[in-house]
Amino acid sequence: MGTKYSSGLRGSVLTAFGTIVLIAGGAVYVSTAWATDTARVSLDPNDISLSTQFEFDTTDQQSTAFANELASDLIMELLAIDDIGDTADTGAPPHLYNGIVGITGSPEAGYIVFVGSDADLNDVRRTATANATPEVVELLTFTQSERSGQELIDAYEKAVQGDWKNGKPLSYSVGLNSSTQMIEVSVGDAATDADVSRLQQLSPAISVNRKGSPPERLSRTNSSSPHRGGLRMSHFSGELCTNGFSVKGKTTGTVYSLTAGHCGANGSAWYATNFVGNLAGKANFPARDMARLKNSSYQTWIETDGGDDYDERRIVSAANGTVSSKVCLSGAITKSKCNVEIISYSNTMCDSFGCTTGLVKGTRNGDHLVVKGDSGGPVYYRNPSNQRASARGTIVGGESWGTVVYWHAWTTISNHLNVDVYTLP
Repeated sequence: MGTKYSSGLRGSVLTAFGTIVLIAGGAVYVSTAWATDTARVSLDPNDISLSTQFEFDTTDQQSTAFANELASDLIMELLAIDDIGDTADTGAPPHLYNGIVGITGSPEAGYIVFVGSDADLNDVRRTATANATPEVVELLTFTQSERSGQELIDAYEKAVQGDWKNGKPLSYSVGLNSSTQMIEVSVGDAATDADVSRLQQLSPAISVNRKGSPPERLSRTNSSSPHRGGLRMSHFSGELCTNGFSVKGKTTGTVYSLTAGHCGANGSAWYATNFVGNLAGKANFPARDMARLKNSSYQTWIETDGGDDYDERRIVSAANGTVSSKVCLSGAITKSKCNVEIISYSNTMCDSFGCTTGLVKGTRNGDHLVVKGDSGGPVYYRNPSNQRASARGTIVGGESWGTVVYWHAWTTISNHLNVDVYTLP
């Protein structure tokens, strides 16, 4: 009959033969990538248990690949990305409240899950792997950390509150380093020794990074309607920004483009030679640094010239992406930069605007990735064999001379702006 897998995903009980069936956002996708027989799918709409199952014939290589995929999905569930919410204050990573203080690794090499010293390792392991297959469990190693979840939450909140600045207008970012289970605060070279000392005195769980420039919010110019994403937009004030991929309202169906909220006020007009749109939907800023562009027409293609294999790509889907996976950026100034690794979720960036929470952090071997003017640009996953792409988020800012980049994840955008990705031709 083949190998049976239990996904651990919440949804209807599903059994498939000779194929792989993926469940995402309540939709069922049947992929014949690993199929050996005709697919047969049965759904019970009244069953909402966690026992989604797959049955299919596989080779060892295919079985390993699917186990890796399921392990990656499980890690994203453990990180509790969907629990970041839309009203975050300090933005402490939600998984810290669940006893998990760090996760490192990759689907191929396996993952190490660090359990807080204030949590029972066996309880966390049992809960985390309750619906995982033996193949997935083999990819997970659970180990006890010297740090407790509460200690890291307290350190995160104290760092974000910024009392250590003594009222100075310093920009900084706060995130969890999963490898060391430390709260890492990046302040740039503008911070003094006294600033760093006050910051370190807040908690032994805080480490400080003073290398490079402090965090800053970051602007292809001739465009006609319907507009693509990745354009270099300007405002009469001289501000430069980039527009993202296209979305549509969940209730209205109206098609918009995206950009960063810090680019301007609601109603401000933006141009890339021609009119691109008026900024709208900016709310709860700076906690959420995003906005829609409206009053023009927009298409599914984005500009990707630069470091991509294609100069343009069509957005066909949207997702968050997994930790350690690679994405591309498409800021209008630096243009496309690919193979950017997702380092962590639930980061916070603070500057003169205030603090933006729930950010994804990425980097690429210390390479220069973003500058001012790239804000709002698309973050995407590229299909290696064609011009299709999957949206991952929109650029918010960077630090350390642009070698570190922050963006809002797709689900945060979708929830806050009440939009779905626009994928029509």
